[in-house]
Amino acid sequence: MKVFASSEPVSPYDIPISAERVLKILGVPPDAAEPYLTDLVTRLIRECKDMAMPCFSVGLSDNGMLATGDSIIVENETLLIDHIIASSLKRCDSIAIFIATCGDKPELFSKKHLGKGNSLEGYIIDIIASEMAEGITEFLHRKLENSVALDNLKVTNRFSPGYCKWPVNEQQKLFRLMAGNTSGVSLTESSLMIPIKSVSGIIGIGTDAEFKRYACTYCEMDQCIYRANKE
Repeated sequence: MKVFASSEPVSPYDIPISAERVLKILGVPPDAAEPYLTDLVTRLIRECKDMAMPCFSVGLSDNGMLATGDSIIVENETLLIDHIIASSLKRCDSIAIFIATCGDKPELFSKKHLGKGNSLEGYIIDIIASEMAEGITEFLHRKLENSVALDNLKVTNRFSPGYCKWPVNEQQKLFRLMAGNTSGVSLTESSLMIPIKSVSGIIGIGTDAEFKRYACTYCEMDQCIYRANKE
């Protein structure tokens, strides 16, 4: 893989996280939230940003890719991405693989509160850390998009193992392809990323690549909290 970014740091303050969004995930309409709850969420967002150490790595396939219906072959690795993702990549010439993390401090902060019996604080911090991890992937996505645009190329949506019927254990292949360029994220035998608040996945690249605004139309996870709280 050609290295596009290696453990590139991101300022936590470049990652927008709104209290309204966190409240929606909590199941509380922002305009109906009690002031103490809004203040608590706002304070915990600030504290999480003060301690997080977000960074990301991105690799680009050297020799393009070969699409085969419900899978793609990238540098001798066959990714079993299922037809949902494959149909979105069929007009792409190559892919980018990414690994992003906000580090382990927000996760430990959540556990600390949970250990003290502060269940609400611990749960809110866990949501904030998840939002931060997704925010980093959005940051790298836009950076990649701007870079390939210089060569008149476009990008697709990003896709991660565990979504759109792509098995979670396929992450093992992504980590092999990244050959150690993982932003300090490690993978257990059961394909759990450490730190937990990390995201890995792929993005298609090509002159005819297409980005679709509403990505939930790809996925069949009806119980996903992000689908439930989608704008």
